[in-house]
Amino acid sequence: MQRYFRYFLRNFVVFLSGNKGRDSRIINLLKLFNMENRIYNGSLSNLDERIDTERNKKICEEIRNEAIEYLKKNISK
Repeated sequence: MQRYFRYFLRNFVVFLSGNKGRDSRIINLLKLFNMENRIYNGSLSNLDERIDTERNKKICEEIRNEAIEYLKKNISK
């Protein structure tokens, strides 16, 4: 997981596609990390805002641990 996490440490902006299903998944993911401000709104000024990488690492770790526990619980049945 660590090798992929480096991509989440970079500043970025999200351009929504207009595809309701795809956009809703992207928006939900951004909400999970409290990063809705990364959605392009006609300005790139939000790229100056610092991303809280430590908080995001903790969120990723929590999600990962929940997924592992879920799999262990359901595989053992």
